Amino acid sequence: MRAAFKPGSINAEDRTVEVVFGSDKPVRMYTWEYGPINEELSFESAHVRMDRLNSGAPVLDNHDAYGSVLDTVVGVVEKAWSDGKKGYAKLRFAKTDKGDKMLEMARDGILQNVSVGYAVHKYMRSKSNDEGKLDNYKAVDWEPHEISMVAVPADADAKLRSLAGPENAVTIEDENGKIETRSAEMYDMEGPKGQIESCTDAIN
Repeated sequence: MRAAFKPGSINAEDRTVEVVFGSDKPVRMYTWEYGPINEELSFESAHVRMDRLNSGAPVLDNHDAYGSVLDTVVGVVEKAWSDGKKGYAKLRFAKTDKGDKMLEMARDGILQNVSVGYAVHKYMRSKSNDEGKLDNYKAVDWEPHEISMVAVPADADAKLRSLAGPENAVTIEDENGKIETRSAEMYDMEGPKGQIESCTDAIN
């Protein structure tokens, strides 16, 4: 799921830009536990936790959560909201050499892609009865926690992830009410802990 700047939203004086960081369109993902699935992020207000983004979540350089903050943090999320179908955020670039360069590249239309890091707490699972079609996992309790500037958005078809994150278990509920819990111990994925990366469909 690729994400993109909202056209005409860059304010060079305020150093801000508005982005679409997610949509509810199902995206093919790969998981350790179940293989390929369709993952859907619900943007209904009751389903997505925006508090972390609205508390000044970082804007990172390429999801880098391990380097020096002077190098990895390029801005801050000023506010985030949804319309029930998509997630939006207003980002402000830092007054640093890297922040200046990213703002200039964004203004010139060279840097256009963003990606969101998030954790899922609960899925509603709809199993497919048709051969060749994937089960659908709808995230009905999930939390975006950072937005990154990226050169090339993640290819959803090449993603490999665990449904359970390192800091929490994830609950999966079927249509018949059967509940399954994947524990944090199931998490065995290379990459920054606590960070599950995705991106949304680019918009024109």
